[in-house]
Amino acid sequence: MTAVVWAEAGSGAEPGRLRRARALARALAARGLRCRFVLPPEAETVAWLAAAGLPTSIVPPGREPGLRGVLGAATEAIAVVADVARPLQVLEARALRANGRVLVAVETPGPGAADADLVVAPFGEPRGERWLAGPAHAPVESPLASRRRPASGPRPVVLVDLEGPHAEALLPAVEALARIPGVRAHARVLADPGGPVWARLAGLLGRLDLAPARAARPGALVAHLAAADVAVLGFGPGVHEALAAGVAPLVLCRRAAEAAALAPLAARGALRHLAPGWRADDVASVLGALLADWEGRAAMARAGWALVDGRGGERVAARLLGLLAGRGLGSADGRVARV
Repeated sequence: MTAVVWAEAGSGAEPGRLRRARALARALAARGLRCRFVLPPEAETVAWLAAAGLPTSIVPPGREPGLRGVLGAATEAIAVVADVARPLQVLEARALRANGRVLVAVETPGPGAADADLVVAPFGEPRGERWLAGPAHAPVESPLASRRRPASGPRPVVLVDLEGPHAEALLPAVEALARIPGVRAHARVLADPGGPVWARLAGLLGRLDLAPARAARPGALVAHLAAADVAVLGFGPGVHEALAAGVAPLVLCRRAAEAAALAPLAARGALRHLAPGWRADDVASVLGALLADWEGRAAMARAGWALVDGRGGERVAARLLGLLAGRGLGSADGRVARV
């Protein structure tokens, strides 16, 4: 039996969604449900999925993996996982649920998400039994082995994540690095080589005497988080990955709704965030304070681990397999037979 995973991918997409979808697919595969991805035919993404033992269903070149492609791939599937930023409409949700398929909507906007059998909202609040809300349900790829105590020495590593379609809005964070004494040699900037900010970064980093940008290949963020002490990033799945890795996150918000969604995590001491309208000086001030406070970063790491323990994908998989078992498509222990 198979499930189809419809995730955003490709240049300009939010890479955190693909990482999150892969983490959930691996959790489902561990319970016997084989997952196929509907993605643009980009060789690097395909190779990344194959390395994890996840088969792919590739849309022909020149076609976007929209609803038609998903439905075509889901003809014999028993479930569809949608983790996309585009609004999902009610008629689309009903089409995805046709023929008895179970629909899981992961941080997917639009009225159709409310029609899903399960709604995964790691930044949301519970709204009923169908809602798997809160950071405990965040599928992450950050391995538990990457957890380590924050560096207590004078040279902690700072990671600035400029992945995704809104990277340009985060560029002032790079300028902030140059305003903090001693940070230059230990700062890493991660960006998409196919994105619009890549060409601008060479000149900016050179002018600020910072190291060249690192390429944000599929899965790169997880490895960089494992070596970082503080991560400066935008709102998205990367926040949960940073918390799972024990990194102190400074999240730069673009919208008031993002700041509101982060408030519960900040109240637990797991992260710091800046509201929309922040400037480079604001970033430098908060980042400088974090770098000077080893005990504070250690406390943030503990708070982050308490919220995101790395088992979010397992929890979502268990609920999905439970639904399938209730429809006669699985066993009592929440597993499906491999077919």
